[in-house]
Amino acid sequence: MIDIAVFQAIPGETGEPLEEFSLKDEYRPEEWRKGRFKGVVQRGTYRGLEIVLAQTGIWSSSGRLGNTQAKEVAEFVLNRFPVEKIVILGTSGGMKESLKTGDIVICDPIFAERRFLFWTRILPPIFPDSRLQTLAIKILKEKSINFYNGGDLMIPYYGWPKRRYPDIAVIEMEDYYIGEEAKKKKVPFVAVRVVSEPFGEEIIPREKRTKEYQAWLDARYRKITTILRDGFLLPFLQQL
Repeated sequence: MIDIAVFQAIPGETGEPLEEFSLKDEYRPEEWRKGRFKGVVQRGTYRGLEIVLAQTGIWSSSGRLGNTQAKEVAEFVLNRFPVEKIVILGTSGGMKESLKTGDIVICDPIFAERRFLFWTRILPPIFPDSRLQTLAIKILKEKSINFYNGGDLMIPYYGWPKRRYPDIAVIEMEDYYIGEEAKKKKVPFVAVRVVSEPFGEEIIPREKRTKEYQAWLDARYRKITTILRDGFLLPFLQQL
């Protein structure tokens, strides 16, 4: 039995690698090698826990469907391993002006936006496990970390939606797919995101970034992922 599967999209989203993680198996199927960020699944142990670390990578077969590789990786993990619970972690864009870089959001519920030729559809919400959310709240309070509860919207592209959604706190590209697979397998899950870009911040394409801007961006990324790792992930694993 696998005590927990931890999902992130790209390397470093949950901070530095777990120092006490002992690797047993690693999976890198060829079909996950398409995008710039590849999919990787590692099975091992951490402080007596049987754990799976899943990096979904980023890939979409359609610009209207979001990071479809997250669905592939989640299916792989849940079909191969008897997982007891799931935590989804990572950076996100803020959708509320009150949210600043480094703020942590416990996501509930989770929606997905679908874009078609001339219209946009919001899929029915998925609700994370209430017991895992209660544990997340307990941990963040113990660490004296300010956090927010709010809706999470999976979008099919980089950037912000053209419409404002009053009930949405953060946006990302993976959570609905992972949560959907967890629901199918009846595996409880929780999603916790840290705000990387506050609402409305311009995202400069990689090919147009200066060295100075990239260095600043990298430093900010390391800072906020450390908040997520040390403020939430490590104490979460230790209290399971």
